[in-house]
Amino acid sequence: MEMENTNYMKMENLTDGYGYKILARNAYVGVWITKMKAFMISRYKMGDYPFLFYEYHWDTNDAINFPYGTAKPMELIEKFPFKIKDEYTDAESKQIIHYLDELEEINPVTPGINTLQQRKQAAINWEKRLEAKRCLARELEQQGISCRLRKTA
Repeated sequence: MEMENTNYMKMENLTDGYGYKILARNAYVGVWITKMKAFMISRYKMGDYPFLFYEYHWDTNDAINFPYGTAKPMELIEKFPFKIKDEYTDAESKQIIHYLDELEEINPVTPGINTLQQRKQAAINWEKRLEAKRCLARELEQQGISCRLRKTA
């Protein structure tokens, strides 16, 4: 991902409730939500279990914290076909996730690269690594060896 890219759309040029191609930590497509200064995305963290998440616009900051935005919008795609709400039911979330995933697949940031499949595979691999660590920890504890991580000062 090219986060050093400075050629991105500023917040004042975005339209509430529209989908955009984005460069972000956790997705490449998101729906701009003006009141949150963020993009609603489909996030895969562990395994093939997506959930709705928000990535803040790159220029988001406040007086106390440093800039904390993680998303740079690159291109307008289309109007979001669902109503923008503060909360969604599980059924609504599944529909929106499906929509966002499809939107990412048919609007690649880099032509020929399926970023959705890459994100899904990375989340599945992460889950497998964690499970392998858990299995090793159980085996060690069965042998009487403590494997708890210690905090360092």
